[in-house]
Amino acid sequence: MTQKKILIVLIFGLCFFYTKSQTTDLNLNLSSNNVLDIKKQKNGLLWVATDEGLNAFYDNESYVFYSNIQDSLSLLNSKIDNLFISSSDALITLSQDGLSVFDNEKFSFKRIKLNSKPVSISEDNLTLDLWVATENSGYYVINSDFEIIGHYLFDPLSPLSISTSNLIENNEKSMIFENNKVYISTNNGFNVFDKKLKTFKRYFKGKKSLFTTNNIVGIKKMGSDNVMIATENELVVFNIKENNFSN
Repeated sequence: MTQKKILIVLIFGLCFFYTKSQTTDLNLNLSSNNVLDIKKQKNGLLWVATDEGLNAFYDNESYVFYSNIQDSLSLLNSKIDNLFISSSDALITLSQDGLSVFDNEKFSFKRIKLNSKPVSISEDNLTLDLWVATENSGYYVINSDFEIIGHYLFDPLSPLSISTSNLIENNEKSMIFENNKVYISTNNGFNVFDKKLKTFKRYFKGKKSLFTTNNIVGIKKMGSDNVMIATENELVVFNIKENNFSN
């Protein structure tokens, strides 16, 4: 065996040993072996989302939550696609029909029905509002009391609406929250949301934006004045103060 092959085998072996040494079998009794997400709250509750119920574990105790059409305080759906824990340590489930927010004191859920399936939640750390991206009904904005305070859809008749309602690919990396603005990348353009006016300025491919495609794959803040925008074809810098683009 050559020195190069020996080195590769050694590295692989060390990685495997390290992975094995960091793995612990929790032996959890789950409602389904099809696990879709796992989260742990600061209070110690471990949550396991499955396609057949939401499992909660604390010390030696466990409980399984299901949807019950006759109980408005139960989960919206028994299949839980994703879990989210807010900065206030609130557990929120994402499922086909919307969100379910767990109430620790009442041991029940608050249902928030949406027009299409939620795909991700991003928290504005300045206002603590939650921006919920959906498959085809835009963004819902939910306040710290878990009330819907905004719903933003694409409107072909309004140039002040968001550039698309299809947000199936959006997540927390698609948004940048600032004091007065929110910057949003989508698969159909770049958006700047004015928090005070509740309106959007949207940018598509063209000479002004320097985009050669509308598919924005990511954004990242650079310093205090710039946002780096990555399309599927190029990198463009947006200056926040000047509202202009450059390569």
